[in-house]
Amino acid sequence: MTLPIAHNPNSGMRAHLAPRPASAQELRAAAEGLDGVDLTGGEVLRSGVFGGIASTAATAGPSIAAHELGHAVAANAVYQNANPSISIQPFKGGVCRYTPGPLTDLGEKLGPNGARALVAGAGTLVDATSAAVAFAVGYKIRKEHPVLGPALMGYGGFTVLNSMLYAGTALKGSLPLLAKQGNDFAALATSIGLPPLASIALLGALLPAEYLLLRHLEKQAG
Repeated sequence: MTLPIAHNPNSGMRAHLAPRPASAQELRAAAEGLDGVDLTGGEVLRSGVFGGIASTAATAGPSIAAHELGHAVAANAVYQNANPSISIQPFKGGVCRYTPGPLTDLGEKLGPNGARALVAGAGTLVDATSAAVAFAVGYKIRKEHPVLGPALMGYGGFTVLNSMLYAGTALKGSLPLLAKQGNDFAALATSIGLPPLASIALLGALLPAEYLLLRHLEKQAG
């Protein structure tokens, strides 16, 4: 079963038109059109199962390394002689240590608070970007690749969910203390005033908005 997305601009006229039973050919064409645009129940199920497997496998190292590498690149971009180092604990998390030295030209433009915010948010930016790309590719190939496509979509969903759960850890406790301990979302709150709830809301809106856009584009192309 698919989720209907078609909208009939003449729906308001139905009270004035005599109903005509649709032919079998028309019903079949309508069903095929919807199947080509929306997600089926099977695709959603496969996204959850295979996406969960892919996300779990990624936390063994690759996704954690990418997250911490984002911090390291940002630190080098805004601080002179930052000398970032990364340590990873599979399935648990990672740490990027760096020296917040004198600001680079970019750091000067951003200011001290902006520089701290860029470093703090860079890891999640990497996660969100990889999630959005995986979701888009998975959505595009889901019909031709009924396992890989939903797996990529599910991976994107679980990646965003993990980021939201991480942001949720900044809701309890002292934000300055959590920021000092290395909580990225607490650092964003103390440096540029972005509350953890706002971070959660932004992350939560990412894939639904992307899905609506992809669905619209696919419908237009079809």
